[in-house]
Amino acid sequence: MMVLPIVIRELRVATRHKRTYQLRTWAAGAMVAISGLFFLAAGPMADPQRMGDALFQTLNGGLWVWGLFVGLALTADCLSEEKRAGTLGLLFLTDLKGYDVVLGKLTTHAIKAFYSLIAVLPVLALPLLLGGVSLNEFLRLTLVLVNTLFLSLSIGLGVSTLSRQARKALGVAVLVMLGFTAGAPVLGAWWSEKTHQPLILEVVALPSPGWAYYSAFDHAYRARPVGFWASNGVIHALAWAWLGLACRTVRNTWQDRPKATVGPWIRLRQRWTLGRPKQRERLRQTLLAVNPYLWRVERQRWKSWVVWLGPVVVALVWIVTTLKEGSNWIGPPAYFTTAILLMIWIKLGIAVEAGQAFCEDRRSGTLALLLTTPLTVREIVRGQGLALRRQFLGPLGMTLGVSFLFLLLTLADHSVSDEHFGLTALWVALMVLLVADSLALAILGMWMGLKHRNINRAAGATISRLLVLPWMIYILGIRALPWALYATGISSILWADLYSGWFFLGLWFFPGLLADALFGVWAWRKLHEEFRRAVGEPLPAAVPWWRVIAQQFRRPPSPPASPQ
Repeated sequence: MMVLPIVIRELRVATRHKRTYQLRTWAAGAMVAISGLFFLAAGPMADPQRMGDALFQTLNGGLWVWGLFVGLALTADCLSEEKRAGTLGLLFLTDLKGYDVVLGKLTTHAIKAFYSLIAVLPVLALPLLLGGVSLNEFLRLTLVLVNTLFLSLSIGLGVSTLSRQARKALGVAVLVMLGFTAGAPVLGAWWSEKTHQPLILEVVALPSPGWAYYSAFDHAYRARPVGFWASNGVIHALAWAWLGLACRTVRNTWQDRPKATVGPWIRLRQRWTLGRPKQRERLRQTLLAVNPYLWRVERQRWKSWVVWLGPVVVALVWIVTTLKEGSNWIGPPAYFTTAILLMIWIKLGIAVEAGQAFCEDRRSGTLALLLTTPLTVREIVRGQGLALRRQFLGPLGMTLGVSFLFLLLTLADHSVSDEHFGLTALWVALMVLLVADSLALAILGMWMGLKHRNINRAAGATISRLLVLPWMIYILGIRALPWALYATGISSILWADLYSGWFFLGLWFFPGLLADALFGVWAWRKLHEEFRRAVGEPLPAAVPWWRVIAQQFRRPPSPPASPQ
């Protein structure tokens, strides 16, 4: 085996990336922050054992979710990126085998992930000092975390060998992981209910990391210890199976082979995505008359259709559930949940799609060629903005209309007659933030697409700044404020007046609106002032969010005085 040269090469590349060190720092910092919030929220009079148990479950839950997806994020594009760059084929001109490349990639990314896991283990062991958590439970859950992370890395590698596109690889990997994690227990529960055999659920759910996680706690382990070890054994074997798939397929999928004949299914797919020749010609003339870059981005019709997939699925769920449950389903909770799901779908779609074209065109050199044409930077940015409007304006308007309808139905419900004003404010805030978030996500997403070579990282940077950061401020506010008021000796009467529904609404709404304004303005300036430099030069380093906020209030430097 010649794994060592690949490992050395990948480790040398990883040592030059800030992301290698940021990952473990962020993981440990997040665990410390969560622990701090728990201590702040509990107060000095809390029961140590109950607090330790709650903190342990919260930290483990967060780490388990992190382990499910961090491996996918690290490995889902590692081999497909080599394919796009043309370097994977060069490796096979040597004596390297498929398993050498796969195990080399696995070793490098596993070191990154496991170093991050090791960094948070001391924080995870903190509840042991508080009591309420046994050492055996801690060790079992640590084993589950390691096993889950190994499965995540393996699935990412297996999918990466079968795809060339970063977004497609990550999407398929996430679906596969969700299928094992949630799909297997759901299938087992349905099958067990149909056959009235509870043992079927335990057997079908064995490949699920969620089932292994549940079985690791003391109450579940005492009831059936065999289930815990069997589930971890199946998950471990499944991870090696995905690695075997990657080793077998990587050597045969590093290049695209032309097909001798075009089958009917391929012709049908091309007709569905591009349309008939006359339709393509009409679309070309229409889009080119508006903006040349708009035609470049919107040649494929399926982009606009895919956005409607979320609303269609929600509508089908509504129809099926209404027919099954009747009036028990229809009510304010169902209205609110449906609107939130539609809004999340729209926001995530804009965040991913906004930087897709710029990221791919910058990597392929298309943007550099476009800048040699009479097209200006403003026209290129406008073309991408028009493409986003063409894709998302209809679903966005539909979501706003449905939300307004749900608002009217909520106000017409007699069970919430005493809360009309507060519910109206909540729905209005949701709709206002939907519009503000959509606009800011489009602008920031375009700039992040220029900054990053990988669309997944660009989308993650956009989402973290505009969607995750306001929620972190919200959680920090509701956890830290009670402790602060207690420490300052403010009376409980004033605290009761402050800690109300309007306080929660404002703490959630205004940070989100402020983040949209700050990051949106900053990204808009960057797009128009540094577009050519970002295309023609190496990508600039990522700017932390706190520096972005500080730059909005920083005075521009005064010009030097001219010599006398």
